[in-house]
Amino acid sequence: MKSIAWLILQMGILVAPALAGDSCADVARPHEFFVDNTTYRHLAFRWLIAGDDNRNARINVAFREAGIRKWRQALPLEEMAFLDSLRLFAGSILNLKPNTAYEVRVDLQDPDGGGTSRLLTAVTRRPLPDHFLNTRKMHVFPENVQPTSEPFFAGGLKEAFERAGPGEEVIIHAGIYTGPFLVRAAGTADQPVVFRSAGDGEVILENREEELVAVISGEKESRHLALDGLTLRKRGAAAIIRGWLESWVIRRCLIYGGINVYGKDWTVSDNVLIGRYDQWRQRLKHPGGNGLKLRGRGHVITHNRISYFWDGISTGHLDTEEKWAFQENGQQHAFDIAHNLIFAIVDDAIEVDNTATNVRVMHNRVMNSLVGISLQSTSPGPVYVTHNVLSNFSQQAWKMFGKSSGLRLFHNTSLE
Repeated sequence: MKSIAWLILQMGILVAPALAGDSCADVARPHEFFVDNTTYRHLAFRWLIAGDDNRNARINVAFREAGIRKWRQALPLEEMAFLDSLRLFAGSILNLKPNTAYEVRVDLQDPDGGGTSRLLTAVTRRPLPDHFLNTRKMHVFPENVQPTSEPFFAGGLKEAFERAGPGEEVIIHAGIYTGPFLVRAAGTADQPVVFRSAGDGEVILENREEELVAVISGEKESRHLALDGLTLRKRGAAAIIRGWLESWVIRRCLIYGGINVYGKDWTVSDNVLIGRYDQWRQRLKHPGGNGLKLRGRGHVITHNRISYFWDGISTGHLDTEEKWAFQENGQQHAFDIAHNLIFAIVDDAIEVDNTATNVRVMHNRVMNSLVGISLQSTSPGPVYVTHNVLSNFSQQAWKMFGKSSGLRLFHNTSLE
């Protein structure tokens, strides 16, 4: 399993002849070019441009599947922000095939001179397999249960979370496992470490009632790790992540509580998340508890059922997004929030506030909440919001207050 597609950045640069007056401030001059984290169906780019004071430069994008002759036009990169004499142009190529190589041509055109083209090849992320086929299998049993399969971790699940390595599949047998659990296990892109239910009954990970910490916390070195088919039981938060984690997969889990998705290239799919609120119509004075809180870049949140939280999915409130948009490794880039069912939410079902660039909110079903999709202070953008269906809200289907910039809304259906 590769959690992020590799990129071939063999860029051919073609510079058009300079025109008279080429040194003037109106001429667009190319600066740094960034390829954002690829996801399963989208590619995203940012290009910093100096000059162009009269703002008449245009950046067109064409793409084709590798080996196909005909080029197709994508949406252009558009100017989103201006900082320290540089203009940020950004945009995504949408609705591509997973695990597919694409050739991309990005053309900077300016009537004042300085035209430039960049050629590159990028590969969309490989889909997750239905079943991970790791080479070494290790078993885990609850305390006071005699192991019936070998090899097994004598120290139980806590030892497994500490010691499991690349290519290991930890098979967790039915029962209740008491946390909290600290995860240091790490795999690689080709050999992830997998923790999955054995299929012989429900596997429940929980904390004692008096525990205020999360059931699972990850250390910074933990990466390329999957949790598959487990039940996590903690009304506060099921997984609070410390540090910066790469390429975690959480799928087919039943989670009583939320997940803090911190780091890069996570996949959270096919889960049921249930919050701590018993109803959604009463507006509480003290908010708390998000289904999924996203920070970082390259996350894919898809095919989840989320209910009874303050916010269903939130991208956070950090107030540094515009600066990050000008940095190659800044946060809040290239999120996919797609094909989720979100309902019975006390505040915003999807809150894409204070995000940065190339965020895609697509094909979600949202209902029975205070607000459907919040898009306030989306800066700089772009944020693509397409093919969502929204219905039955106490306040409104859409919230677009403050600095709602860079929005691209297409083919949505809403009924308040």
